[in-house]
Amino acid sequence: MTKLLTTIFLLLSIQSFAQKGECFCADDSTIESPSITCDTTFLSDHSKLYWQYNCEEAWLTLEKSNGQKLIIDNISVEVYQQAIRIGYEFIKEYEKSILFKGSCTSDESCLYVLIDKNTGKEINLFNQLICIYTEDNEYKYDFVLYLSDTTEHLIIHYIDSGKILRVPFKEKFTEFVEIAPEDHFETMTLENNILTISYESDAHEKKKLIIDLNDKRYSR
Repeated sequence: MTKLLTTIFLLLSIQSFAQKGECFCADDSTIESPSITCDTTFLSDHSKLYWQYNCEEAWLTLEKSNGQKLIIDNISVEVYQQAIRIGYEFIKEYEKSILFKGSCTSDESCLYVLIDKNTGKEINLFNQLICIYTEDNEYKYDFVLYLSDTTEHLIIHYIDSGKILRVPFKEKFTEFVEIAPEDHFETMTLENNILTISYESDAHEKKKLIIDLNDKRYSR
């Protein structure tokens, strides 16, 4: 009797696990997306992020530590089958929010979305960010960088505090019109609150922008 109960419990557990994760289409096993995996990302507050898909759509769930599930992104099967980069891609967790890369266009420019960890709602939207990717794929800074609309300032936006620095930037990228201005920036390092950013000019010169983050002239 004990063995029978154990077997029933195991079968129920397996069924419960299978129902929890949905990453297949029973009608068409070939349906899949090159940009969506069903791996789980665990956050510091014990909540989880994971994609799921079926025969009709794919959706990204933020499952909070209390079991509440919030759908924060969804796309139709016609779209996610054909696109290489679509849907939210996890970049970094902050104290109260999560940064995702959103949809990318054919010229590789992308949107970046900041989602509230508590409500699952969008709280900010950024255009192409600067040096957002690192060699180890772990963005470690508590700020993001982007150019102002006129590209005359480099904006340093601290996510948790909301503090913004505006650093004058006089370089004009006019030759490589097919490349987003942000793509001219190559590397970024931070040491003793000195931010060093390397970039390539229109004349193919390697240059560096050195910024003292303590300089009060930059505070907005």
